[in-house]
Amino acid sequence: QVRRCMAWDGRLLIVGFVGGIAQAPTNHALLKNYSIVGVHWGASLMRDPDSAKRQMAAVFELADEGMVAPPVESVRPFEEAAAVIQAIADRQVTGKAVVTI
Repeated sequence: QVRRCMAWDGRLLIVGFVGGIAQAPTNHALLKNYSIVGVHWGASLMRDPDSAKRQMAAVFELADEGMVAPPVESVRPFEEAAAVIQAIADRQVTGKAVVTI
């Protein structure tokens, strides 16, 4: 459904396989002239750490300006950190899990 939101000459970034391997009909990309780009963040950190650092700085700047807001699913006390880590490992967390100290 995200393809319906694509702007002319946009970029659709594929990050990870949480929902399984994505199928992307290429006819829609041709009609709206957008690119489909695979993103392997771990490899980017290793292959071009300077670029990764610039990208993260840009994301933090957008967050500081209120342009993006990470989805916070839960805020839990430090005493529950082990349970939070287990929930992440069990893929029960869809947003950000915050542990307060």
